[in-house]
Amino acid sequence: MYVGANWPRLPICWSWRFALQTMVVVADDPHIDAVESARGEVTRDVSYVAAGERVPPGWLSYSQLMDSASEDPPGPPDEITGLGPSMIYTSGTTGHPKGTWRPNGVNVENVMQMISIFELSAEDVHLVCGPGYHSAVAMFSALHHLLGSTIVVQPKFEAGASLDLIEQHRVTTTMMAPTLLRRLLDAQEARPRDLGSLRAVFLEGVAAELPSPRPLTPRRAAKQQFGGLTDRERDVAALITRGYSNREIADRLVLSERTVETHVRSILDRLAMSSRAQVAAWAQAHGLGLPTTV
Repeated sequence: MYVGANWPRLPICWSWRFALQTMVVVADDPHIDAVESARGEVTRDVSYVAAGERVPPGWLSYSQLMDSASEDPPGPPDEITGLGPSMIYTSGTTGHPKGTWRPNGVNVENVMQMISIFELSAEDVHLVCGPGYHSAVAMFSALHHLLGSTIVVQPKFEAGASLDLIEQHRVTTTMMAPTLLRRLLDAQEARPRDLGSLRAVFLEGVAAELPSPRPLTPRRAAKQQFGGLTDRERDVAALITRGYSNREIADRLVLSERTVETHVRSILDRLAMSSRAQVAAWAQAHGLGLPTTV
């Protein structure tokens, strides 16, 4: 069992089934005290591994275990059984979270089917940004773990920080609820990051819960209609169709000539063009007349 960064601040739920099945408990610093307080209820021999800086008496240090481990990969198991039993937190219909024991796990056929359906691979970098006690979040994390993928764990979801992690670690996959996706989209719109590595966001819930696109403002709609040009760039393009020089455009729009030069470069870049003649032809084809400020 792993009691980690994005588990809730709730008492750890131990049951006789859990006590009979668990062999190793791994916990990070914020959760060690909770595990320690429940150890008295465990009657079998269980190993406790501290994943953070604190290593209480009787616990093993995760970093020391990793330092002393062999560089050789482990041999294949005698039997491949899929994902083992698990315990999740759920409130059901009561609104009071409780531990729920899931003894049957997931058989190897279903594991392979899910890996195939979602096209997961060892090269993936998976971001865990939802609650680790959630069954879907835990499942995708476990599937990537089985494949040997890199897993990035965000202790608590915050949309801007999630985007930073995706950009920093070149994350390829993540799993979240539609509400979190909405926050992610808002944060990306407020301050765009490079999300080119992200190939899949797995969503829980029905399609009806997907965040719907926000209606475009008149200004954004016009910008989208005219190749991404801003209001001022469209004004400049309209004057280019009349054969105006940068100096003449600057006089008409009450701008500096350097500012006009910047607008012209931006127009050429946005429209992927190389000459003013191309801009003039494009502006005429799109019905750009004289700017409203002239």
